[in-house]
Amino acid sequence: MLALGKLLELTLAGREPAQKIQLTVDGVQMRWLSEGALEVRPPQALDAGGDLLLSSGIHGNETAPIELLDRLLHGIARGEIKARNRILF
Repeated sequence: MLALGKLLELTLAGREPAQKIQLTVDGVQMRWLSEGALEVRPPQALDAGGDLLLSSGIHGNETAPIELLDRLLHGIARGEIKARNRILF
């Protein structure tokens, strides 16, 4: 899997990826913006023109929202989920 598909892991470790921009096998561009922020862009031919902002946080020991976004990002990075709009994680 692409390093940028591991946004949660990178953020928790306080690390930045060596490559700030990576492409999935489907041509989706994943771009590291800063710690905890990632932009996902579908190929121009598949871009439906929408924009989506997905954000979550931790309240107490509840991590489910972040884990769900992490799963979604993993799916996009592996090509299992098709991004058709721009997404900011």
